[in-house]
Amino acid sequence: MQIEGKRYLAGLTALPEVGWYDLSLLDLSVMLPQTDFIRIGLAIIAGALVLLGILAFSLHTMVLKPVAMLTDAVTRIRRGDYSAKPQEKSSGEVRELLSQFSHMAENIYNTQQWLEAEIEKRTHQLNDAQKVLEISLQHERNGRETQANLMALMAHEMRSPIAVIGNTAQMLEMLVQNERPEWLPRVEKIMRSVRQLSLLMDNFLTEKWLDMDKRGLNRETGDLNQLCSIVTESFIENQVRHVHFEPLKGDASICADWQLLRIAVINLLDNAGKYSSPTDEIRLKVLSCQPDWLCIEVSDEGVGMPPELQAHVFEKFARGRHENSIRGSGLGLYLVNWIARFHGGHMDVTSVEGEGSTFCLCLPLCEPEQDEVKAIQST
Repeated sequence: MQIEGKRYLAGLTALPEVGWYDLSLLDLSVMLPQTDFIRIGLAIIAGALVLLGILAFSLHTMVLKPVAMLTDAVTRIRRGDYSAKPQEKSSGEVRELLSQFSHMAENIYNTQQWLEAEIEKRTHQLNDAQKVLEISLQHERNGRETQANLMALMAHEMRSPIAVIGNTAQMLEMLVQNERPEWLPRVEKIMRSVRQLSLLMDNFLTEKWLDMDKRGLNRETGDLNQLCSIVTESFIENQVRHVHFEPLKGDASICADWQLLRIAVINLLDNAGKYSSPTDEIRLKVLSCQPDWLCIEVSDEGVGMPPELQAHVFEKFARGRHENSIRGSGLGLYLVNWIARFHGGHMDVTSVEGEGSTFCLCLPLCEPEQDEVKAIQST
C-alpha cells in the first residue's frame, strides 16, 4: 500500500477468538532497494555476454575455421594443388569430415599421378607404333615402286610378241581360208587369245594405270557417241557378236580421259558377251540420266545374277556362279567401277537371274580436279 507517497508492504496477523489483531508495515525502500535490482540485471547481462563470447569462440575454432580451411583446400585441389591439407584440430563430425577429405585428396593425387604415368607410357607406345608404321609404309612404297617398274618392263616386253602373234595369226587366217579350211577354228582361237592378252595388258600392264593416282586424269572434251560407236564396231568385228548401239539424240560431249573410257566400254561389252550366248543380242545405249550427267548402259540377255552377288560384283576378283566355265580374271568390272569413280561418277547394276543384266556407267560432264583426287582416294 502507499501512505503519504511512500510504498509499504503490509502484513496482518489476527486471532479473532480473543480479539487480537496486529498490523505491520515494512518500508520497501529499505527492504528492497532499486539499486540491488540494477546490479542483478547487470550481472545477468554480463554473464550472458560472456557465455555468447565463449560460444562464438568455440564455434569459430571448432566449426567455422575448419570449414573455411576445407573450402580453401577444395579450391586449391580444383586448381591442381594437392600440397595444402586442412588441419584436423576439430572434434566430432567436423574432425571426421576433415579426415575423410584428407584421404579423398590423397587418393585423387595418387590417381592423378597414375593417370599421368599411364598417359606418358601410352604416348611413348603410340610414338613407337607411329615410327613402325612409317617404316612399314616406306617399305610398302618401295615395294610398289619396284612392282611398278617390273610391270612397266613386262608391258614393254610383251607388246612386241603379242603384235607378232596377232599379225602372224591374221596372215595364217588368210592362207588357210582357201588351202586348209579345217584349220580356221584353231586360227580363230589363236586370234581370240591374242585379243584377250591385249585386253589384259590394257587393264593391268599399262604404266599409266600404275601412276594414275599421282598424275590424275588426262581429260579432253570429246563425243561419247563416237567413242561407243568405234568400240562397238571393233567388238563386233573381233567377237562376231551382234550389238545394237543406240546413240544419244543430242549433244554427247563430255570431258573425260578417253583411253580409260575406251577400256571401260570394252570391258562392259566383253562382260556382256561372256555371260550371254552367241545368239543373244547385246544392247549399248548412251543416254542422259540426270542434268549434267551422261550414262553408258550395256544390257545382255544372259544368265543374270542373284541379288547377293549384285552387292559384290564390282569388288576385286568377284566372279559369278559360272566362273569355272567362263573365262575371266574377276577384275573387269572392278576396273570399270574404278574408272567411273576416278572420273567422279559411279556404277549401277540391275539383274534378274536367267533374264540378263544391265550395267550403267554414269559420268559427270566435267569434274573439278580436287574431286578427282577424293574419288580415287575413296576407292
